[in-house]
Amino acid sequence: MDLSEIVGGGSGDGGSSRSSLDESFSSSVTEDGGSSNEITAPRPPPSATGYDDAGSEEYVRALENRLDRIETLVRASGILDGRQAAPDAGGHVDYDVDIEALLAEVGQSGESSLPSRESTKNSDFWKHCIWQTKRSGWVNDIIEDVVARGLGPAVHTGARRFSQYARLPPMEDVLSLVGDFFAGCNNILPLYHEETFMKQLYDNMAGAGESAGWWASISTVLALGHISRMRSTFFPQEQERQAWAYMKNAMAIQSDFPTLDFDLLSVQALIGMALFFLITSCNSHMASMMLSTAIRVAQGNGLHINPDDPKLSETEKEQRRRVFWIACIFDKELSLRMGRAPAQDDGDMNIDLPQNNPPDKAGYVGSFNMFRAKCVFAQIQGKVYKKLYSAQAWNQPRDEVLVSVASLDCELEAWRQNMPMELRPGYRGENDKHPIIPSLPPPYDSNVLVTHFCYWYCFSLIHRRYAISISIIGDWPEAAVPRSISPTMPGSQVTDSARNMVKLLQCHPPTAKGTRWYLLYYCAAALVNLFGQIINEPGAVATSQADLARMRVVLSFMAVVCEEDNRDARNIFGMCRKMEQIAVDCLEKASAKAVSVGSSSTTGTDDGEDEEQRRRERKEWEDKQRREIVQIQRQLRVHGRFFSPMDA
Repeated sequence: MDLSEIVGGGSGDGGSSRSSLDESFSSSVTEDGGSSNEITAPRPPPSATGYDDAGSEEYVRALENRLDRIETLVRASGILDGRQAAPDAGGHVDYDVDIEALLAEVGQSGESSLPSRESTKNSDFWKHCIWQTKRSGWVNDIIEDVVARGLGPAVHTGARRFSQYARLPPMEDVLSLVGDFFAGCNNILPLYHEETFMKQLYDNMAGAGESAGWWASISTVLALGHISRMRSTFFPQEQERQAWAYMKNAMAIQSDFPTLDFDLLSVQALIGMALFFLITSCNSHMASMMLSTAIRVAQGNGLHINPDDPKLSETEKEQRRRVFWIACIFDKELSLRMGRAPAQDDGDMNIDLPQNNPPDKAGYVGSFNMFRAKCVFAQIQGKVYKKLYSAQAWNQPRDEVLVSVASLDCELEAWRQNMPMELRPGYRGENDKHPIIPSLPPPYDSNVLVTHFCYWYCFSLIHRRYAISISIIGDWPEAAVPRSISPTMPGSQVTDSARNMVKLLQCHPPTAKGTRWYLLYYCAAALVNLFGQIINEPGAVATSQADLARMRVVLSFMAVVCEEDNRDARNIFGMCRKMEQIAVDCLEKASAKAVSVGSSSTTGTDDGEDEEQRRRERKEWEDKQRREIVQIQRQLRVHGRFFSPMDA
């Protein structure tokens, strides 16, 4: 049934019909001291001389039809279950709703012994609707919530059946995998509250659970539990195979129910699935789709605003904040990776950061709250895209772009300085040679390493936009460049960030296979930036040879990752190998040219025909190189808008 037909009665002017209906409902709700709220039949509007009898009867009939449809809709949600009043002689029903009494009754219902899953869901929705009556426009809110939730909590005549690629293991194995998940992934990104999850686990394993969100969640948790074990086993391939079997369970459920059950568990399951794809493949598109769905479901459940429901405990409120901010962390990161706008607009959210000192210390690395720091970093990433790389940003005047670059550079540096010295990106220690990652147990070492890669990539994007602006205007006056921007050559900071990312590879744990997949994109981006530096300045022999050696370090890392039969990884690896070959040719040509110029200056002779021949050969070679670079640029645009320093 179409919503416009339900609310508007099929009339052509659906908006005005709904408006009049809203006004009628609002005028019919009265609160007199301690008396109960009553919903009475609204009256038709008076004409200039009173009531027009014919128009009044037609209006009443139309309004009764609308109310009947709304009553059917609300009854389907379970709001009126067992509360229908007997119709009078005229067939009309008068409802007298005492909100305070209902609130008290709902409060008592929670104390009843072991309610069924369906009655619990119905009760939760009941409480939500009653709470809405305390707000202005509560009739609209309740009706829209009923529609948004698919006509209220689903009623199933039998147990729901979900496709299974792998049966759940015995309970002791489930508990072991869940424990590994909470000690690993969830300890870094607190997606689930452990006590709440374990209670749900025992409740659902004891009976036939019917929640799609729950079964997707438990399948995802088991899959991530196997991934967490890969660093502590001699057979990581077997752990990965079992992880994919459970992930197929979750994907099968999600294909049947795209938004699962449209609740918090559904959001958590979808975020967990996105995380799984990020650490098991280099294709960001599947993770992006899962994450977009998760954010839409989160918005539908109000996770993007501070909760004001007094029925929620502080633990529940904090969990809602954590889940939403984890979604934001991945959303902003994928936005910069893929060159696409984030699914969550920063201007359309009003929620506090997670607690700075939570009792469970989830997300901490030592004594530092790394999870909260990553939430703040996600805010900076969102600003980088919006102010520097969005469609609107490309149309801004260059002086405004440079001001944004300076502001974001200062904000990013303040974030870095706020971290403990040993955890800061770029901290080199006493030897001042290589970036240092503190010696931490897994998975904290991988968490810090990924954070550093993300920092340097974000840093390079900020200064890349500066380099683009300077290269476009060429002779931009120095007075127009903000003082907060380092007076370096355009692009030098971009190259330095790429070199720092290559140095970080020496800190990569050799057994952290999931981290290898996660970092593959950043390593390829660093290689592309080094490639751009070499072909732009092939004459700088010392630095170019060093950058070529760094490119080969990245290729060695990628070769290990691409040993498996993964099409996307092999495509990126092949493209990077091609760039290495072009870089080698550039350096060889530059070296040969230097030798030729040196010999000519020594002998003092120059054959005109030989010089012309060399000129033609050089031009043919440059044309060939240019065609190959253009082809690489096209491939890079397929993989990601920000992948290449040459695609602006």
